[in-house]
Amino acid sequence: MIFYEIFLYFSEFTTYYISMWNQKELIYFKHTMDSSYITHRPFYVFWMPINKKCYQKLKTTVWNGSWVNWEVGMIEQWRMFWFGRIGVASDEWDWRLEGEFTWVEIIGDYKQMKVVYPQIMKEHPDKKEFYNVYLTDPNEVAMEENKTWILFR
Repeated sequence: MIFYEIFLYFSEFTTYYISMWNQKELIYFKHTMDSSYITHRPFYVFWMPINKKCYQKLKTTVWNGSWVNWEVGMIEQWRMFWFGRIGVASDEWDWRLEGEFTWVEIIGDYKQMKVVYPQIMKEHPDKKEFYNVYLTDPNEVAMEENKTWILFR
């Protein structure tokens, strides 16, 4: 069964979009990024950080005393085998991300990414740059309410 939810997103532009759970066809949207991030650089093996506490380390070390734009969420650039990035939008930055991206929204458990990523890569084999944007804190919302964007270009 397909569940439809309609959300209204306000940013530099306003757009309506529909998020569909348990669907076979993904819905893609365009988003222009112009954000600066303060980051932490964990080491990844097979797209997973070796130290799972890297997200907590980001919270305690990176945004201590820095202004953080919580509306942008936390961004992650993973790697198969190398140093990735985990960051938050901040006025004190070490990484800038600009340009147009295509994105898909996932609502619910992060495990859905195991299904969504292969589908994106199959439908867009020419895309090589991928980011996860975590828009909610899983410690503050129920798992079925987690919002994540997958950005790529």
